[in-house]
Amino acid sequence: MKVYMSRALWEHFPHIFNTIESKLLEKGIKCETLPCENLWIRDYMPVHTDGKLIKFQYKMTSAMERGKFSQLHVPTDIWAPFNAKVVDYALDGGNVVQNDEHVFITEMVFKRNPMYSQPDLKQFLKDIFFPKKIIYLPVEPGDDLGHADGLIKFKNEKTVIINDYSKTKTMPKMPKVSKALKKCWKEYSGKLEKVLASNGFMVLKMPWAYAQCPKLSEAAFREKYPFADEKNEGYGYYINYYQVDDTIFCPQFGIKDDMSTRIFLSHYFPGYDIVGVDCADLSMLGGLINCVTWEN
Repeated sequence: MKVYMSRALWEHFPHIFNTIESKLLEKGIKCETLPCENLWIRDYMPVHTDGKLIKFQYKMTSAMERGKFSQLHVPTDIWAPFNAKVVDYALDGGNVVQNDEHVFITEMVFKRNPMYSQPDLKQFLKDIFFPKKIIYLPVEPGDDLGHADGLIKFKNEKTVIINDYSKTKTMPKMPKVSKALKKCWKEYSGKLEKVLASNGFMVLKMPWAYAQCPKLSEAAFREKYPFADEKNEGYGYYINYYQVDDTIFCPQFGIKDDMSTRIFLSHYFPGYDIVGVDCADLSMLGGLINCVTWEN
């Protein structure tokens, strides 16, 4: 196996790139840098399906389509050498979380493919991922990307890890909307857990610190991150860690929950090497460690 990262990660977040690369090399795992200006390599590279690679359509956002962030277009020659089968359906790699038996995909896939009926799309995905069972998860409130890798991880075949949405109690007071927001997250958590329970999964909840996300205006965001695409903070989503064999690269944000998360992972993954990676700035662009890595 080889782990890939983009040139953009090396250019804009060298500390993240170097931390991941040095640890992997220490473990005897090869790394390679792809010459692409898009950070989110997980999303636009092919998806693994039962020993095959499938290249789904990587849809640009409206801002990208207008050419505002043309550096984020992904040239064909980035993924073409992997000889993946190209299909017409849109599905970001970040919206696929799988193990040997199951595949989690959020319902965002239906919104991204409006030209196909849900039955036809479900049948296509069922055939693509066969013999695994696909479980469709509800999309988080306000999430325009709808990626499963910000929602869930497998601990084993019967147990999954999700965000602890009860952390909304730490949200700063926001007149007239705070109660509504907390109710919205509580209802979402219940809906998500119901889907998982109906499919026979036990649930573990890990720290979730989105409530502590720094507040930046659009102008301040653009000044600090001129190379970013859309403002879509992923701050506090520890669940977007990256696991390679017995090593887990865990996002860190310089807050108290960092230690709680590392203790959580050490408890449920005894003997694993838990490597903290400063992702405070990266998260403000909309993704974390799983998003900037891809393996083959």
